[in-house]
Amino acid sequence: MKRIKRLNLDTSIVFININIENTSADWKKALQKYNPVGINLHYGDSLIFNKWDFDAIPFFVIIDQNGNLIGKDTPGTSDDSIDWLLYCSAKNYDLTTSVWRSFTQSKLMEQHHSSKAFTDKEFAAWFEKIFPSLIEFNEWRISHEKKSH
Repeated sequence: MKRIKRLNLDTSIVFININIENTSADWKKALQKYNPVGINLHYGDSLIFNKWDFDAIPFFVIIDQNGNLIGKDTPGTSDDSIDWLLYCSAKNYDLTTSVWRSFTQSKLMEQHHSSKAFTDKEFAAWFEKIFPSLIEFNEWRISHEKKSH
């Protein structure tokens, strides 16, 4: 959510978390323990697998403000590539084009070892704005991985 707020998208994006694995009681305990951001639901019917056509959990989708599925099996919040997709979704950009834009700019950065190599001005502005949050998130992730080992 910090990364989304940095882009001023916190009023454009809502996270909906649907738990289908646990009992309702276990789900409620997990909510108290982890306090996940967004709307949190429990759905005890595994038929949701068929309705949404997914075969593993967690499973991430992007749904537009009209309820249309526009991104299926997208990266989750622990993958920083989701930030660009959420930004593009909030701007109503085509996600396929958005993925390609991200890919081409990432390749330029990889080749030149610098974000100054970006040729997409909007991507460069987005990256400059989000980069401090990505570093903070990566440091948080590394510290939590060390604690769990």
